[in-house]
Amino acid sequence: MSETPPEATSGYRFASPWDKLDLSRDKLRRQYKHDCADVERNAKGYVIRVKGLHRALQPYQYGLPADQQRARELIAQDGCSWAELFELELLAVSLATEEQFGILTAHWREAAPVGVGRNDLFRVVLAGQQRYFKVLRRERALDRLRLHLGAFTLLLASALFGYFLWTQSASASSLALAGLFGILGSFTSILMRIQDAGQNLNGQTSAGIATLMDGSWSLYLALLSGVLFGILGFYAFAADIGGHFLSWDLIPNIEPKAGTVCPGAGHGGCLPYLAGAADYGKMAVWGFFFGFAEKFIPDVLTKLANARSASRSDAS
Repeated sequence: MSETPPEATSGYRFASPWDKLDLSRDKLRRQYKHDCADVERNAKGYVIRVKGLHRALQPYQYGLPADQQRARELIAQDGCSWAELFELELLAVSLATEEQFGILTAHWREAAPVGVGRNDLFRVVLAGQQRYFKVLRRERALDRLRLHLGAFTLLLASALFGYFLWTQSASASSLALAGLFGILGSFTSILMRIQDAGQNLNGQTSAGIATLMDGSWSLYLALLSGVLFGILGFYAFAADIGGHFLSWDLIPNIEPKAGTVCPGAGHGGCLPYLAGAADYGKMAVWGFFFGFAEKFIPDVLTKLANARSASRSDAS
């Protein structure tokens, strides 16, 4: 292999965060420390792999002296930012001798076929770094979304459970139970769809992630719809609708029965309620299943799933 490396690797090197003149030095220092902590937390194995690759190349016998010195400085650091980590990986391609170049092609054997040139390997490594960062960004966005939805669900479920324990009305406690397990069902359904959306974003640009985060408000409406569907399911059983499709052993017993004449104590005497302890258990299970109906509410996850289906149809 007689191909020579670029005359200067600065074209491949990521700019240092200290080069951003529009930010104060203190803010740059904080950002740099945050970046290093982020690498330590999320890419510790990545750092070990890249530094180990450089130790296999030492002592350097190829490349520009400035690149050799820069690589030694980065290896000697206790931590590094994302820019420095990616730069160090690119420097390995620049500093490998002709004999050592086989180590690199073996290191990236899945993406770089045997016999690939040095400049071609630069492009392979850059593309791999972009994919890695895109996947990391996607997982962060999904994790934040799960955390926010989980906190909202916990808050609302706690309020419903507190009302369930506090109220003295059998009808109100029955509704609270149906709504409580309805939102738990909708939260489980949304978590499953978020997982599917994350897989669908594997081949998409960052625009898909931005759509998921900017449109996440619609997921809160989907969560709230779980409460509504749980309560609607309770009233469907109270209206004796479920008895026409299901066994009486599967549906909760709700009093008063359909067709009962209201007593003279006003509308409160006709409000339905769960008759026994076993009926509370049955309603909890059904409320959870009713919560899964949230997927019929249009939201950003539905939009992403439809877009993915449309792209597959066009490809076929």
